[in-house]
Amino acid sequence: MKKRIRVYVKSFACLIITSLLVALSACSSTPSAPETTPGPDGYTLIAEPSKEQIIGSAERYASYGTNNAETLAKDATLIVVGKFLGNTESYAETNMIYTKGLFEVEDVLKGSYEEKYIEAVYNGGAVPLNQYMEGLTEDQIKNYGYDQIPENERARQYIEKRVADTGAEPEKDTAYILLLIQTAKGYAIQIDKFGMIPMQDGKAYDYATNSYKTFSFME
Repeated sequence: MKKRIRVYVKSFACLIITSLLVALSACSSTPSAPETTPGPDGYTLIAEPSKEQIIGSAERYASYGTNNAETLAKDATLIVVGKFLGNTESYAETNMIYTKGLFEVEDVLKGSYEEKYIEAVYNGGAVPLNQYMEGLTEDQIKNYGYDQIPENERARQYIEKRVADTGAEPEKDTAYILLLIQTAKGYAIQIDKFGMIPMQDGKAYDYATNSYKTFSFME
């Protein structure tokens, strides 16, 4: 009898341990929300979600009449040279996702700007599913199957949207000339990457000729 009891106890203990291992495995496989890091002057920088966290991704193709920086500069409200520090926010609006990039201002080439840092909006990014769903109708939510995802998981799952080929994708600690226009959301970069011009050795990249040069608005 005692032997039988010991067998039952041992089996029960094994069952508990197995259950705990399964639970821990499930917890470890659940993606967590990306971390944020403090930036300069009270800004907060957001991290990119992992590939495992992105449950929906789409690309939009865009064509533009010009990629000539001289032409775009004429329409710019503000032109600054800024070093990219990271992104501060991504948000969904009118079936697109936008991101705010933070730049340390190194020079002002057109217009007036006296702050040390500037946030510039550009097309593309990723937002948590729960935020993305706020702009959808009930029918859209059901059609996409988002209603099948538990509410407590929606803040950890992301929807990503980018602009194919011409999307702006700034690299950290790289200096850019930003051709900016004023919008209701603040300053926005003109027509994707063509309004975010990489700098190298004091010259700017010319997308029209695929070479570095000095534009007239830099002089």
